[in-house]
Amino acid sequence: MKILLVGPFPVPIHGMSLANSFFYECAKNDSLNIIKHDTIFSRKLKSKNEQGRFNLKFFCFSIINMFALIYKLLTKNIDIVYITPGQSILGFLRFLPVVFLAKILRKTVVQHIHGSRLIDNILRNNIFFRFLSKINIKLTDRFIVLSKSIFDMYSVYIPKCKMVVCLNGVEVQNKKKIKCKTNINVLFLSNLMKDKGILDLFDVIEKYPQKNINFNFAGAIEPELKTVCDEFFVKNKKNCTYHGIVFGKDKDCLFKSADVFLLPSYDEGIPLSILEAYSYSCAVITTKVGGIPDIFNENENGIFVKVNDPLSINQALTNIRDKLNFYQESNYKCFIENYTIDHFYKNIKNVLFKVL
Repeated sequence: MKILLVGPFPVPIHGMSLANSFFYECAKNDSLNIIKHDTIFSRKLKSKNEQGRFNLKFFCFSIINMFALIYKLLTKNIDIVYITPGQSILGFLRFLPVVFLAKILRKTVVQHIHGSRLIDNILRNNIFFRFLSKINIKLTDRFIVLSKSIFDMYSVYIPKCKMVVCLNGVEVQNKKKIKCKTNINVLFLSNLMKDKGILDLFDVIEKYPQKNINFNFAGAIEPELKTVCDEFFVKNKKNCTYHGIVFGKDKDCLFKSADVFLLPSYDEGIPLSILEAYSYSCAVITTKVGGIPDIFNENENGIFVKVNDPLSINQALTNIRDKLNFYQESNYKCFIENYTIDHFYKNIKNVLFKVL
């Protein structure tokens, strides 16, 4: 069996590119016959407003990338085309020519949707794009979604018989010693974007000063927020540190020193960053959006906060101390039982083998 893995690979770093990288490396180590096709042609983080919009430069690059992909499909004797498309209507339909050609060539097509907004984006578009989306769905043999709630959400548009749930996974870390601490370290490790709740967190820090809390931030800054972020970190350098985009040892050190992971996002699928926080025995504060409720139970993994509500975040930061050690112990156990890369890889591999 030969697999053609089509999708983004780091950088930029986000859940989909990391998941693709994890699966590709596991498949190689497992001696699977796999070819990757990276669909990223800009290594800089795009702002939320740019994502899914038509851009002539990106369109030209996309056409070149598409021809390279079609060449691999025609010449590499592929059995399964495994695609991780974007959630915008253009991101989803971008691969329709490849899906169409794959079915002409009698190849199996699997699409892995890393998010919860695709169907909303399809239904908001005109009848022509909805028609093309229906064709894309009809030609695809199997869709992989991230959680049960997303499965239920998508079942109004995609036949249930075509969908399967596969939970994400991340690398296993050594369990750190849980200590009672006066000062706690809070980590925000995600792209610094409005939709990730970064401005709400800035409001919390400036309006509700927290005693004995240090905040660490890491990730690419949304271009539109560059000035806001720069000014904030200069103004609040006493208890806030921005570490830039981190990899490897730098990322590992941030997670190891963190007691609480904070992600007050407006929109998510299944965030790999929360699973990484579990793997490092961090308590978690997050929002009840997308597939997060499928991997997060309040009073077991941490505290839910309201979307776009700085006061709610402040209350959670105040209250989480009471059960901090409990959340940390619970989250590492939860990770080991459910969210390792080994679990993730085996689940995806089983789907690919069964659908062939």
